[in-house]
Amino acid sequence: MTQMILTPAWRLLVCLALMLAAEVHAQDQQFQEHIDKALARALPAVVQIHAGDGLGTGFLVSDSLVVTNHHVIEGNEEEAIGILLHDGRVTTARAVHHEEHPDIAVLKLEEQLNDMPRGLMFADMQKVRPGLLVLSIGHPGGLENSISLGILSAVGRPGGHLNEYFLQTDAAINSGNSGGPLVNLKGEVVGISTAKLRSIGGQQMDRIGFALAGNIAERIVRDIQQRGRVLRPDLAIQELSEVTGPQAIEQDVPHGALRLRIAPGGMASVAGLRDGDVLTAIAGQPVRGIHSFWVSLHRQEIGSRVKLSITREGKRLELVLPLLPLPANDPWSDIGAEFSKDLQVYGVRENSPFALSGLRPGDALVRIRAGASKLYQDIHTLDELRHFIQQGFTQGLSLRLMVKRQGQIVELKPIDFTSLRNR
Repeated sequence: MTQMILTPAWRLLVCLALMLAAEVHAQDQQFQEHIDKALARALPAVVQIHAGDGLGTGFLVSDSLVVTNHHVIEGNEEEAIGILLHDGRVTTARAVHHEEHPDIAVLKLEEQLNDMPRGLMFADMQKVRPGLLVLSIGHPGGLENSISLGILSAVGRPGGHLNEYFLQTDAAINSGNSGGPLVNLKGEVVGISTAKLRSIGGQQMDRIGFALAGNIAERIVRDIQQRGRVLRPDLAIQELSEVTGPQAIEQDVPHGALRLRIAPGGMASVAGLRDGDVLTAIAGQPVRGIHSFWVSLHRQEIGSRVKLSITREGKRLELVLPLLPLPANDPWSDIGAEFSKDLQVYGVRENSPFALSGLRPGDALVRIRAGASKLYQDIHTLDELRHFIQQGFTQGLSLRLMVKRQGQIVELKPIDFTSLRNR
């Protein structure tokens, strides 16, 4: 039999190949250990939620508080909600906070249990970036404790409302995953699994999921634990839009700076902000898109004064914005409709007081009356509308609107704010 003789060069190649294989094996082992540690930290805190006929996921942030999506418990906000713990114990909880935008609910266990797992911690969102490895944990289709691995494909995807934004991931998010944690390899929550994009323009999409950014939930949980209610700054900023590409070059602002649309008469307007101002920094931290805006804002305390750097018509300015809280039960913060400056309607939330009155996107408000008065008054500005809504809310008066719709004047049903007053 012929014996194969290796030349020195071949011997070197074989040694290098063996060393490379050993290194890859060691890295695989190390990577698996990171995943094992993350799951050991996160899995015990993940719970299954049974709300009516619906099934979803949530996670403990303390020995008694559970975070999930609002849509997981929708329709059962006032009912006892079933909780299945990781160790098999069954208990119930009730919602102590819930809202549609952002899509979040915080539940409190109805009984104090012993030997509860540690609540999950939230990640530092300044370190959250595209490419970050993440694990999605949940109960898709009732398949308990399903785990999928992926990366963050993007951060700062805007939601349907100003006070929410999402992280995009290719980790699997399916029905039943909603409300579950999206964690990094330290087992820290970076987001709350919320939705999956199935198609765009009739074209099937794959592996595009969205998680509500973790710092939104962290702020809400902290407020509930420390104050018993959620505080939000009364920014009175109606819209943020990113300035990118040629526009950013033309206006000499950084890529991702945010153009503002300001609510007249609100705190932002009082501080000196104007429609069209471009926000470039908050408290000295550069603003480069929706994600960095919320990360910087959530680091500021309610009641503080924050320095804003803006560009206006080519000039760089600095303004100070007081972060005063929205009043408790402020009806303007949850009226369920969105208006332009000239009172054109461009959004109406389903089942909100405005929706129940018959208001539709595309309508234009022209007249309003309050309570038992038979006389309609012309209405021209958002400030006037805010005044009438506050009056109706505080005095328990119904409001009635006339709108212009497809060239005709239409009288809507009375608007009742009782549901907001009882929150």
